[in-house]
Amino acid sequence: GFFQRGQMVPAFEDAAFALSPGGVSAEPVESKFGWHVIKVEQKRPVQAPSFEEALPQLRSAANNDIVSKLVGDLREGATIETFPPEGLGGEEGKAQ
Repeated sequence: GFFQRGQMVPAFEDAAFALSPGGVSAEPVESKFGWHVIKVEQKRPVQAPSFEEALPQLRSAANNDIVSKLVGDLREGATIETFPPEGLGGEEGKAQ
């Protein structure tokens, strides 16, 4: 299958991208997934998505940034109190 940089573990990716089409890794490549003999059959250019195709991912990333900032701001201003397991009143697990 095809993959882009950043999608595979570094050892596998480095070996694969160093090969030309038709090339086979001279030595087996070790990764955290085991040993690999890599053969590159074909390379093709990466096509950038259109704005419309990328829009859902862009919106999601923007929303994640906004939520992360909000949570960070809330944490900065928060006062955190810890209580013993038995609670403030005494007996552990007793409903009040």
